[in-house]
Amino acid sequence: MNNDLAYIAGFWEGEGYAGVYNHKAESSHKKDRQRLEVGIINTNKEVLEWIKKKFDSGCIKIKTGKKRKSNWKTVYVWMVRDGNAMKFLKMIYPYLKFREEQVKSLIMGQLSP
Repeated sequence: MNNDLAYIAGFWEGEGYAGVYNHKAESSHKKDRQRLEVGIINTNKEVLEWIKKKFDSGCIKIKTGKKRKSNWKTVYVWMVRDGNAMKFLKMIYPYLKFREEQVKSLIMGQLSP
């Protein structure tokens, strides 16, 4: 698994994102909260399915947004949130080369409860 984690860490550094987002409560008796989201964007769905299987979590969606041209490849997003996102970051952290500070700040508790 260590080789896989090193590969996934490098793949995430080049193709991934991590961020904290405000999540609006769905009803008035719940509080708004912050959510951690981590993902990887790529046109190769097979590699995203492999990553999903390795971590046994997340979902893969088709990325929508910009007006797409007919000759463009389909873009997929694998994403995990909250506890699973934190677990992912902690697992890849030892293998990171360029985004250690970003991940360290997220791991060290930059999220408010």
